[in-house]
Amino acid sequence: MSNPPLPTTEDAQTWLLGYSRWKYVLPLPNETMMYHIGAPHVENFYVVAEAWAYVLSHYLQPHSHVLDMGCGCGRTARLLALNPNVERFTGFDVILPYIQWCNRFFGELFSERFRFYHLDVRSERYNPDGKLTCQTAHFPANDREVDIAFAASLFTHLFPEDARAYLRELHRVLKDEGRAIISFHEEPQSGEAFSGNETRADYETTHFSQMVKNQGFEMVEDIGELCGQRTFVLKKG
Repeated sequence: MSNPPLPTTEDAQTWLLGYSRWKYVLPLPNETMMYHIGAPHVENFYVVAEAWAYVLSHYLQPHSHVLDMGCGCGRTARLLALNPNVERFTGFDVILPYIQWCNRFFGELFSERFRFYHLDVRSERYNPDGKLTCQTAHFPANDREVDIAFAASLFTHLFPEDARAYLRELHRVLKDEGRAIISFHEEPQSGEAFSGNETRADYETTHFSQMVKNQGFEMVEDIGELCGQRTFVLKKG
């Protein structure tokens, strides 16, 4: 899927046509918002959401603070909203309409537990007018307060220097006993450690593993392929 249109402020106020808004039920994002996160239809949207929710639930403990790095329109968040182990959920994204959508619709039902923040990082593709860089951005969490952090297709869009910066921030906010679950593409051009751009970034697996280690993480589990992406579970070293 190549360069779908960015969601707009108008998209942030709507939901998927053909689906009613029911009381006490979180609506579905509209087609533009779904398509932009790589979900061409509702079935794909839910299959990926469920897969990530299953993996996260395996590691969740009671009273967990969950950090969603690159939350989009809350695809995984919606399947964790009724998980009793999620005491607090913090999401962030560089695309403002996603945050506007999440804060409006999650806010109507789960405002005490679910909060979403715009990280105004400049991205040529996703946020060209951003005021921050990955190196100057701070995740919306205090030092060592996150139990579970996850990045479902975030590092798949980051250049190496930006990935290292985000890993440093992840290390800052994660509790010493916390876990981080991150995915990446592993099909760079032959002989390259990295290739690609913001639309799709690919890392050679050993190179990515070493980069993670250099930023202070140890491997807990190599899950293997999850929804088309290699996925690691990490802890602080």
